[in-house]
Amino acid sequence: MVGIAHLLTTLLCLSSLSATNALPQKRVDNSTCCGYVVTNRGDAFFNYKHIIDFSTLTSMDKVYEAGWEVSHGWQAGGENTLTGQKPIANENNVELIRGQGLRLKIPRQDKNARTFSVAEVTFPDVMLGAVLELTVQVTKEPGSCMGMFTLHADSGMERPFGWQDEQDIEILGSTIFTRNEFQPAGMQMVNYEPSTGAKWYANQPFPAGIDPSTGFHTYSIAWFPTTSTSNTPRLTEYRFDGQTINRPGGYPSINPSNLLFNHWTNADGRWSGGPPAKEVYMTIKKVVAYYDKPARMATGTGILRGSCTRERACRVTV
Repeated sequence: MVGIAHLLTTLLCLSSLSATNALPQKRVDNSTCCGYVVTNRGDAFFNYKHIIDFSTLTSMDKVYEAGWEVSHGWQAGGENTLTGQKPIANENNVELIRGQGLRLKIPRQDKNARTFSVAEVTFPDVMLGAVLELTVQVTKEPGSCMGMFTLHADSGMERPFGWQDEQDIEILGSTIFTRNEFQPAGMQMVNYEPSTGAKWYANQPFPAGIDPSTGFHTYSIAWFPTTSTSNTPRLTEYRFDGQTINRPGGYPSINPSNLLFNHWTNADGRWSGGPPAKEVYMTIKKVVAYYDKPARMATGTGILRGSCTRERACRVTV
């Protein structure tokens, strides 16, 4: 799980373009659709879409042109509270591998280092509600944490909205198949209460016979916040390869949020362990997102809406 210190550091840094690598966006939705109804998510309605298949791109420039940001120089993952060691994002750890996707690398490094070189990327838009389908290959080498999560994008938010808002899917290389003294096996889903940072979590073993490190699988987050009028609010829904999995029983996010992927280590045996004994990878092949944008970051309520309605929307599936 991502520590509160990491959350604050990330939120502060997300407001600074100097800490990311991104070219001017050239994204154009050439669809004639005006809104989208996601038929296999209860006919959920959203105004925007972003679909990118990293495996078909030819260079990192194409990633930046699509609006994605690569973190550099800030904390990307939780601090080791026993030793003070921190994971720091380095843009050189994000590579486009043609035919595979966007690869987030953790290089081999000294376990006694004060900081560890890790990787993190961020989706182009801030969201307020979404259905997200993420096609990813993870590693089963011990020593790293792989995160796919939404995180509060407005560090200036006052209570009662709070700034500790987060919805996570996290996988530890060391516990993909077998639990250890501190963590269960499989996937961990965690929602954070925005004002207090309290956590509501669930875990889900991978299905029998499935090794998520040998190929790509889909991980899904469906988010229907009380602060959006597009859909009936409900608990965050999580899926693996299209099948519903265990989910936290509370704390669905209410704030405008970024979608992030990170791959990190902090040498804390109670969580990631590590660093890994060799170079390890998390690879993002494809992202499908149907989502809304917040109308105002200052309040976290309402969505940015044009003339799109359910009646004019295209019907899609994920």
